[in-house]
Amino acid sequence: MTSPHRPTELLAQAICGVLALRVRSRGLISTILRATLEAHRDFFAVWCAWEPNAFDGRDQTFPHIAGHDATGRFVPYWHRGGETIQLATMIGYDQSGEGDWYSFARRHGQVCKIEKPFLHPIAGKLQWITSEIAPIFEEGAFVGAAGIDWTAKPPPRTDPITPVVSVLNRSTTSEKLGRLTTREREVYYWVCQGKSNEEIALILGISANTVKNHLSPIFQKLGVENRYAAALASREADWIKPPSSSLPNARI
Repeated sequence: MTSPHRPTELLAQAICGVLALRVRSRGLISTILRATLEAHRDFFAVWCAWEPNAFDGRDQTFPHIAGHDATGRFVPYWHRGGETIQLATMIGYDQSGEGDWYSFARRHGQVCKIEKPFLHPIAGKLQWITSEIAPIFEEGAFVGAAGIDWTAKPPPRTDPITPVVSVLNRSTTSEKLGRLTTREREVYYWVCQGKSNEEIALILGISANTVKNHLSPIFQKLGVENRYAAALASREADWIKPPSSSLPNARI
């Protein structure tokens, strides 16, 4: 079960809280990152990285600005540079091998870590670090990742190292449910009641094909293969109840 007290998770939750308020301020998120680093002297760096245009749809406005790459993606990296805290731009997160940690968090949707010290270029210098990474979700969709780096001693062998990434803790079913959109929760509830796609379509006032299209992301987010496994997963949740928006039409 994922601990609610891991600093990386708390960082991601703070960012998700800002998103929930419909606030789209890159400056505010950057301030949160810096303040987190200032408050924890054992951290080497605090950062986040976003999918293209996922933060505010304005990547084209920010290319090459501090904390952004050439595409304008929001990738601020606050780190300790000597006696001061400095802002750099993350690199390598979109590259196979070097950036496996980002693709791993996106693919698994779980808090993960880099198992062994990893040699990473930071502001033109190479630094051995270890990291924890937490995915950021908005309305059930992966939009980016937040992370914390710590300095580390070089491993006994100093051959070129590709990050070795693993899931730190598996999420509970209740946490996975939190990734579902409102409509996906509605469809999921009626799946758990044993309703067919046609019956769910009638209840929700949508087409059976739309219901079918919702099932694939529901299964992916819950980590199951089919509707029967999805229904069984609901038994592990802290709660499962009908979404209120479904009730007025629920006559089946």
